[in-house]
Amino acid sequence: MVQGLSLVPYEEYGLERWYNYHSYISKLNMQAVSSAQTNSDEFVKEYFIANNKLVLLVQDLVALELWQNRVFKHLIQKQEEPSSTFPIYTVLYHELVVANLLETLTFHTDAMETLNDSSVDLADWCYRALCYLVANFSTEDSKEDYLKAKDEVWLSLFQILLANQSSLRYDCSVTHRRAALLKLRSHLTEDKIDVIPVLADLRRFLEHLSLSPNPGGTTESGMANVCLVEMMPEIRDGLCRKYAKKWKQLAIDFFDRIESDRGKQAARRAATQWTETFSDDHLDKLFSNMGDGELGLPNPYGGQTKCVVCGEPTVKRCSRCRTEWYCRRECQVKHWSKHKKACDLMVDAIKAEQEN
Repeated sequence: MVQGLSLVPYEEYGLERWYNYHSYISKLNMQAVSSAQTNSDEFVKEYFIANNKLVLLVQDLVALELWQNRVFKHLIQKQEEPSSTFPIYTVLYHELVVANLLETLTFHTDAMETLNDSSVDLADWCYRALCYLVANFSTEDSKEDYLKAKDEVWLSLFQILLANQSSLRYDCSVTHRRAALLKLRSHLTEDKIDVIPVLADLRRFLEHLSLSPNPGGTTESGMANVCLVEMMPEIRDGLCRKYAKKWKQLAIDFFDRIESDRGKQAARRAATQWTETFSDDHLDKLFSNMGDGELGLPNPYGGQTKCVVCGEPTVKRCSRCRTEWYCRRECQVKHWSKHKKACDLMVDAIKAEQEN
């Protein structure tokens, strides 16, 4: 399965090949998580390393992010709604599956080493994902959390510069590092030191640093001796160049594909496969060895399933599609108006497959 994996281009999203690829990645992800949780042989990781397919996962992750940012927005703006949102949901969900699989596999050093230059694209993706989460996170306590985070940054700087731990030694003799650190002096006010007294030592350190000789010099010629080499995310840049000014057309083509008879049939077969993949028999077989005498977990990522409405531990689920879990009938009735469309889609796909 791993050896035959190949990246699916945007032009085939929503077709049979795309759904098969998504199914393979989902099953590999569940197996990788199961192996990691049980401390058993992580053969999925070994297969990815042996076949040099970890780079493919990074390429897929970056491509999915670009699709969401550049193509999905045109689908949202489109006045005509698709007959089914299942194909769109699958693409968005696939990014989470790939990210989780990469997180599981790259826990090991040997997996990270096989990424080579693609690790720059992976780090770049992580940075953008974190920025997105921070920019869209807002609560009533956000101001207090922000002030707490600022204090934690100051304490982190204190630890790195003055903790005298061998693992945290920081070379301040480099010209650009020295210049950046000296900019902190203006922010170390008396009020700040009153709140965090240990920062007085940090201020003394910075004053001493400003008076000490600068090996690199402070002139422009001194700065010219500093050579900074920055690696660029080649995967993302390559996709942006390839599909420049084509994102809107990709959205139109994707919509036409999922509305075609070929696309609808592929979606129905994929929905049926999902039902089989997340069936009780399949999951119990995959997760039956989580512990001594422990039953298989209904949630492939481990832990007790939670009610989709209130978050309480579940005891029952939808009898039609068997995908949504609830703690009691009241929650199931309350959620039915939102769940009905997805439930009907799954049931229709199962019936269509049985008739064929």
